Amino acid sequence: MSRYLRPLLSFATGFLLAGCGGGDTTGPSSSPASKLAFTVQPGTVTAGAAISPAVQVTVQDAQGNTVTSSTASITLAISSGTGTGTSGAVLGGTLTGAAVSGVATFNDLTIDKAGTGYTLTATATSLTSATSTSFTVRITLGTLGFNYATQSLGIGQYMRGCGFDEFCPITNVSLPAGVANPVMVTLTHSDASKVTTPASVTIPAGMQAVNVSVVGAAVGVDTIIASTSGYAPDTLIVTVGLGSVEFYNWACARPMSCSLESSVRVGETVSSGYLILVGPGGGGREQVRVAATTTFTLTPPPNFVFVDGSGNTITSVTFAAGAYTSSALSLKGVAPGTGAATASAPNYTTTTSPSTTVTN
Repeated sequence: MSRYLRPLLSFATGFLLAGCGGGDTTGPSSSPASKLAFTVQPGTVTAGAAISPAVQVTVQDAQGNTVTSSTASITLAISSGTGTGTSGAVLGGTLTGAAVSGVATFNDLTIDKAGTGYTLTATATSLTSATSTSFTVRITLGTLGFNYATQSLGIGQYMRGCGFDEFCPITNVSLPAGVANPVMVTLTHSDASKVTTPASVTIPAGMQAVNVSVVGAAVGVDTIIASTSGYAPDTLIVTVGLGSVEFYNWACARPMSCSLESSVRVGETVSSGYLILVGPGGGGREQVRVAATTTFTLTPPPNFVFVDGSGNTITSVTFAAGAYTSSALSLKGVAPGTGAATASAPNYTTTTSPSTTVTN
């Protein structure tokens, strides 16, 4: 062969070979439908919840190409056989669907029992069936629950909840049933500078709840999230503001019904009452507690003073940690006139008592 023709022949041969390559095994096909294939596999899911993303089964020809003209009716079922899921499990949702452009989509499939090694089988008349990859169905999530959805606290305050002791902290994280083994619950915050909690609490075996110490730290809002494996989380929104106290009379049947003595004589001493702790805006009366010892300064008017049980003048009163009331306050008239006392402490609004008149 002439040396001049050889390059041309080589070029022509390469062109012909390039034009005769194999077909696309993933594209549409006009060949007859032959088999089914899972093209979106089922993934891990919680028992009773819809499998997501939606499972898809595709009609293919013998070479694995999608037969876009197919509208075959495709049915899904849990595969039978030892080691496949949990015995007696039920596949719920729409189990039979027609292919659209060769693809059937199943968007509401559920399985009612937890287990591992589940597979699904897809069948259609005259087509080779397909089996999915294996997947896990998790237990249905229990629910953690704070016994409040929202709460208001003063700085340095917590609130009595509904726990196992009289003066439990603000709330409980509780499970719907007693746990067989201890369960650790993690507490996270949207803004941990506003509220103080432990990083986690543990619900003891056989119990449903545990007290959680939630203490106001700074003015603002914090969302506390309680979470643990196998349970849906819950949130508590805590708004922190400035707390206050109120003056109340010991003689009242209930402390909120009346306040200090309205009239005393000069030199007379009466057991006038005490201070009661309240939350921001006056809420949480008889429920909020101080997390640490807190001292309030008492400033009486010129016409009376506060005295202790020995008759000594006092200018402050202290709340012990966990308390919501102060010790008793006695009032002694010292000069004629009418006036009111105040009580103040850091991070608390100053409170003014009702007026008391002192006469001769």
